[in-house]
Parts: sequence; C-alpha cells; structure tokens
Amino acid sequence: MQYREENGLVIARLFPGEDLFKATAQVLRELKIQTAVVLSGIGMLRDFELSYFIGKGNYGTEKFGKAHELCALSGLICKKEIDDYSFHLHAVLADENKKAIAGHLPKGTVEVTCELALLKSGIELKRRIEEGSGLNGLFLE
Repeated sequence: MQYREENGLVIARLFPGEDLFKATAQVLRELKIQTAVVLSGIGMLRDFELSYFIGKGNYGTEKFGKAHELCALSGLICKKEIDDYSFHLHAVLADENKKAIAGHLPKGTVEVTCELALLKSGIELKRRIEEGSGLNGLFLE
C-alpha cells in the first residue's frame, strides 16, 4: 500500500492481494487516526462479502469469489481498541456484464487496485449493540 495525508485528507492506494480492512486499519494506525470518513473507494475486489440487515442483529450475507469492479465505497471507520478499528462500509460493485450489486461490505480482497479517499476526524465515535434492533449502532461519545 501507499498513502499520503495532507490537511486531514488521506489518499491511499492498495495493491493486489491486500485485505481491504487490514491494510486500511494499518494506514489509520500509522497516521494515528481515531475516526475516518470514507469519502470514496474505487478499484476491484475479489473474495468479498455483501450483507443486508434483516433485523435483530441478523444479516443475510452472500460471498463472491470472482472479481468485481468497485464502483463506490462509503462509510465510517472508528477506533475500537488500541490497535483495532470498527468498519461500517457500504459498497456498490459490478460484474463483467456491468450488473451492479450493493450492500454492507464486511470483507474484501483487492484484485487489481483500490484507491481510497479518507477524511480524518478527531470526533470520538463508539459502536455498541442496540437492544431493540440488534444493530451495532453508532454513538457519539
């Protein structure tokens, strides 16, 4: 991976075989970033999963092994523990026929490239399970 940060904006490029989540967390750790807003993500992913929130903490998840074009990526990343981050990412991906699929992205490996634009923030965010919905909700602490 490569990355640069200037005035709170981080631009990163991930390479084939890199885990999207592990590599992004490494960038955030190295730059000592507590919270990041994912402004943009484009490239190609393989071995990814897309989920849909069904309710009461349940997700319908589908696995995709074949590479898809990453057309859009957005979300929030916040520090969970000393060296760990909580990701809430949504993605739109397309196959070779340009058929788009979308949902919550809990897993993905870079196929050709992944270009990220992240906005650094000092706002402390926490996630915890909400009793009513079972959702891992966002709380401003």
